Order: sequence, then C-alpha cells, then structure tokens
Amino acid sequence: MKLVMGVVDVAYSDANSGGASTTGEVAQILEDKYHVMETFLVTREEKIAEWLADGLADEIADVVSGKPPSRDPFKGATQQIEAEFRAFLDANEMAHLVAGLSAGESAAFDWSRTFNSAANRGVSHRFKDVNNRALKGGKLLSAAMAGKLGSRVKTKPRGPRPAFIDTGLYQASFTAWIEAPPKEV
Repeated sequence: MKLVMGVVDVAYSDANSGGASTTGEVAQILEDKYHVMETFLVTREEKIAEWLADGLADEIADVVSGKPPSRDPFKGATQQIEAEFRAFLDANEMAHLVAGLSAGESAAFDWSRTFNSAANRGVSHRFKDVNNRALKGGKLLSAAMAGKLGSRVKTKPRGPRPAFIDTGLYQASFTAWIEAPPKEV
C-alpha cells in the first residue's frame, strides 16, 4: 500500500497562475521547486503513520466483530491528512521552517529567500488589486478622501499572507488517498 498526496486537477480561471493553467500543473511546479508536500510529509510522518495504523486497526476490529468491511478503511486517516496539510499551509509552516535554518543551510536553498517574498508583500490573486497597492495613483489616501470615494478605495495595504495560498485553489484541491498494489494475474 502506498500513501499518495496530490490535488484534484481544477482549471484556474485567471491568467496569473505563473504560466500554469491547472492545480495539477501548479502542484507540480511547487513540488519541483519548493517540495511543499514532501516537507509536509517529513514533518508529519509519525502523526500520519499513527492515523493510518488507527484506521487499519479499527477496520480489523469491525470485521472481527462481524461488520462488513468498509470500502475505504483509510478514509478517516486521509481526511485527517488533508485537514492537516491545509492547516500546515495556513500556519505558514514552510516560512517558519526556513527561518529556523542556519545561514549556511539557508544559503544552500535558493528557494529559502524567494518563495515567501510575494506572500510577505501581501500579493494575492484573490483580489482585484493583486499586487497590494493603494488604488488611487499608487498613493495611500487620507481617511477623509477615502470616505468620499467610498469602499472602492482602500486606505492601507493588506498585510502578509501565508506562502503557497495565493488564490487558495491549490490548498483547497489537496487530497490524499491510499493506493493498493496492483493485483497479480
């Protein structure tokens, strides 16, 4: 049996997805460049193993007690893995892990200085103002002027966002499942 982590392949509706057009392409780029899912797995390995073992033990107990076998004995565990991955991204743990590296270790990883810069600037494709600038001529407006123009104008930039949650589609489409070995003929 093999634990597989990936994303449900969903098309992005905007042209600002870094050249990728689906969550599958984005996930591949992020994994190749930053090893997001691999890092998650390494940091949660024991917890994930425990969830999977508990799921299998519960299934064995159910079958021994006379209940029919379930279609997916690992469903609870994979749901926990999915929730934990989303929490991993929400908590910006990749940035915290990189921040904990020594200067030498950090220098060895090109990505340690770059993957978080857009997130720190508050760049987000969830908003019309993607690059997080004030809307009126690139200048912040006074509260009085903003009041006259209404809610169309923001008076201060957004704060930073967690890394790897730009539109939220990558995070939302994450999934985990157990793949059984192929049956011998």
